[in-house]
Amino acid sequence: MTNRDLYLLVRNFEKKYSKEKIPTLEKYLTSLWAVASSFSENKPQVEELANWLDLAFTHPAPVFSSAWLNYKFSAVQKGFEYWESRILAQIVDLREMAESGELENEHRYFGIDAPRGSRWYNFDVLTYLECAVRGMYGGYTEEEVIILDSAENVRSVDSEVFQITDFSWEKFAELVEYGQIYE
Repeated sequence: MTNRDLYLLVRNFEKKYSKEKIPTLEKYLTSLWAVASSFSENKPQVEELANWLDLAFTHPAPVFSSAWLNYKFSAVQKGFEYWESRILAQIVDLREMAESGELENEHRYFGIDAPRGSRWYNFDVLTYLECAVRGMYGGYTEEEVIILDSAENVRSVDSEVFQITDFSWEKFAELVEYGQIYE
């Protein structure tokens, strides 16, 4: 899978799912956590990521656990535990921002701080996913000029197209971080 394939997959979620079927970001991330957690013993592949991102739209979101409010987030920056600590921190942030009324702030997309101090710029699923992929791997405009030199050599005038060959829980943690902070 190329970075362009992943970006276009994420961009097409808007067409695939009606507005009524798009959950809140908190519910989506909780579903994504549940879907990906069942694979915690394995190194994730980017093709699995694509599937997980899609499944999280329809997978039932587990009920928010108040234990997450006291969860000690991982200082160890590797493996599934690191990714899990990042996404659970985001779920808690979103819950606390909703409870404090911050998610109702009409200027929130200029950036707001969660009660625990982390900065946020993206608050809906589609923006979060697009910014995650764009921040980590690059993104593309509708008008972008793609050059096909051959079946194997696809390049862009605007953005480099490349195979995503190295994916891991650490990369997944970085991806969700971009979803939160990339503008």
